Amino acid sequence: MQLDEDGSEQPDRSRQSMRGSLADVFDSSPTRSREGPHKAISDGCTKAARLHALIGRAVSNQGPAEAGRLVEQLEGQGWEMDTASYNAIILAWAKQHDLCKAKDWFDRLRQSNLQPDEHSFNAILSAFSKDNNASSVSAWMKRMSEAGVAASPATYNMLVHAFGRNGNVCQAAFWMKRMQEEGLPVEGSTFNALIHACSTRGDAAGAKRWFDQMRKNDIHATVSTFTSLIDVCSKTLDLKGAERCMEEMNRVGIVPNVVSYSTMINVCSKIGDLVRAEHWYSVMQEKGVAPNAYCFSALINACAKVGNVEGACSWLERAEELDRGLDGVVYGCVINACGKAGDAERAMGVFDQMRARGIRSHIVIYAALARPFAHRGDSEKVEEIAGMMSLDGIDMNDYFLYTLLLAYSRSKPRQAKKAEMAFLQGVESGVQCNERIVKVLTNTVGRNRCAQLLRQVGYSGCGSGDGFGSTSTSYGSRGSKRSDDQFFD
Repeated sequence: MQLDEDGSEQPDRSRQSMRGSLADVFDSSPTRSREGPHKAISDGCTKAARLHALIGRAVSNQGPAEAGRLVEQLEGQGWEMDTASYNAIILAWAKQHDLCKAKDWFDRLRQSNLQPDEHSFNAILSAFSKDNNASSVSAWMKRMSEAGVAASPATYNMLVHAFGRNGNVCQAAFWMKRMQEEGLPVEGSTFNALIHACSTRGDAAGAKRWFDQMRKNDIHATVSTFTSLIDVCSKTLDLKGAERCMEEMNRVGIVPNVVSYSTMINVCSKIGDLVRAEHWYSVMQEKGVAPNAYCFSALINACAKVGNVEGACSWLERAEELDRGLDGVVYGCVINACGKAGDAERAMGVFDQMRARGIRSHIVIYAALARPFAHRGDSEKVEEIAGMMSLDGIDMNDYFLYTLLLAYSRSKPRQAKKAEMAFLQGVESGVQCNERIVKVLTNTVGRNRCAQLLRQVGYSGCGSGDGFGSTSTSYGSRGSKRSDDQFFD
C-alpha cells in the first residue's frame, strides 16, 4: 500500500486483504494537503482516532503481523504514529502469548521517541500474570515504576485477578497488599478474586479469612462472593457449609443466580446426596431461576453415585425437553451412570441419542461407553467403538487402551495376540504406558511376555528390571493423571 502526500491510497494489488481507503481515514476531501503528511495526522484528535481505527481493524482482521507491516509502511512514508497505535500491536501479540514479539514492539515504541503508558505495560503484565510468571511480573512492575508510569487500580486488579484465576493465592495477596500500601481503593471484586483463588485450591480456611477481612473493610459481598464460598465447600465435600452460605446469602438479601444453584447442586452430587440435590433444584425452580446444562450434569452425577440409572435418564429427558444447550458432558454423565451400573445397551442407546442431536463425542465419553462392554469381555464391541472413535478423528488415550486390553483379557478365550497388537500400536501412536496398562496386559499375555513387550517399547516406569514392582507411573501427551470419571464430576 502506497500513500500520496495527502494520505490518499495508491492501489496495491498484492495487498488485496488490506481494505479501506486511507484517504477516507485521514481526509475526506480530495484536496491535497500543502503541509504534508505530518500535518495531516497532527491536525486534530479526529484524524488520530481514525489512525487508531485503521490499525485496530488491521489487528482484528489480519492479525498483529499484518498490522505491524502497515505501521512500518506508514512510518516509511513519513507518517507519525503515537503510543496508542503501538499499544494495539503490543496487546495483540501479548494475547497470542508471543511475548517476544510483544516486547519487540514495546522496544520499538521507545525507539520511536514515544513514551509507553500504563496500557503499554499492562498488555505485557497481563500475559505474564496469566502465565503465573511472578518473577517477570515483578520485573515489569519495577520497569514501569522506573519509567515514571504510575500503576492504577486497574493494573493491580488485573494482577490480582490473573493470579487468582491460577489459584496463586500468595501472589494475588501480595499485589493486593501493594495496592493498599499505595493508598489505592480495594473493591469487592479484588476480594472475590482472592476468595476464588482459595476456592481453586480447596482452601476453605483461606476463603473464610478473606471473606471476614472483606466484611471488616465494610465491603459488601456479592453473589459471586458467596458462589465462590459454595465452590470451596464443593472442593472439601462440605454440604452443611455450602447450605449455610446459601442461607446467609438469602439473609443479607442477595439473590442466588443459576451459577450459585448449580454449584450448590454439585456439592450434593459429589457426596452422592441425590435427595438434597433434587431439593435445591426444586428451590431454584420456585425462585424462577432457569437451570443450565451444568445443573443437569450435577443431578445426573448424583444419580450415578447411587447407581440410579432410571433417575439419570429421567433428568436427561427433562433437560432435553427444556433444551438448555446440552453438550457432550451431560450425555457423558448418563453414559457413565449406565456404564457403572453395567447397563451397556442403555449406555449405547444414550450415545446414539446424543449423536442424533448432532453433539460431538469426546475421548472420555468413548471410554465410558466402552467400559461396560469391556467388563463383560465383549472385545468385538469395544473394537467397534474404537473404530467409531477413530472415524471421529479422536486419538486413543491411556484409559481407552486400558479398556481395550481389559476387553481382551476378559474375552472367552483371552485374546492375547490382539492385546499385543493393540498395545504396540497404541504406544507407537503416542499413548504412554502406565501401571494399569501393565497390569491388564500381564493378565492377558502373561508375566514373561509382558516384560518382553515392555522392554521392546522401552518402558521403564516400573523401576525393576522386568518392568514390575514399582509405584512410579509414566504419563505422556495422551496420558492423564486424572481419572476419566472426574470428567463427569
